[in-house]
Amino acid sequence: MISGTLKCDRRQKDRVVFEQWLEQTTAVVNELSSWGDGYYPFHDNELAGVSLLIAGAARAGFAPIAEYKLRKRGKKNKRTRSDGRADLWFLCSDRGYSFEFKRGWEDTNLLELRRRMASAYADIECVPVDEADHRYAGVLAPVYATSLKHYEDFAAESDIVWDLKWPDESRVFIYFKRHL
Repeated sequence: MISGTLKCDRRQKDRVVFEQWLEQTTAVVNELSSWGDGYYPFHDNELAGVSLLIAGAARAGFAPIAEYKLRKRGKKNKRTRSDGRADLWFLCSDRGYSFEFKRGWEDTNLLELRRRMASAYADIECVPVDEADHRYAGVLAPVYATSLKHYEDFAAESDIVWDLKWPDESRVFIYFKRHL
């Protein structure tokens, strides 16, 4: 059975939301993995990973939507607006959450994980403040043959981390950084 571990400061006010959401995401991954041995859905691509997160949000009782349209602020000039999309949004109780994700590459290292998070963070900065109560950048990082130390070191730099472990020792880290 696949297990997940949440790592974040106990004072993090969104902790309960993330626990509910990611525990249900883990349940979805377990169902899919029981369908076929050796299936690692987060290893496919960013969209597959975000799809699992959407399924987990729905199972947790949230109202999720993927690739939703919005008027984004410009990356260079925040006063400009243009049509765009964000990877994931969900409503939990009376609070909206918006997310932009990037996927970690095979054979990654600490510098590459930082680059991926910086890219996701630049994208979430373009989501207007009135679109969601909470905005997060995220990195979906399947662990490949590289050193596990890179992933663990990067966890210390992230606000919230979900560590998924398969019985065969395969792993995926999902890192989150809150936009302030």
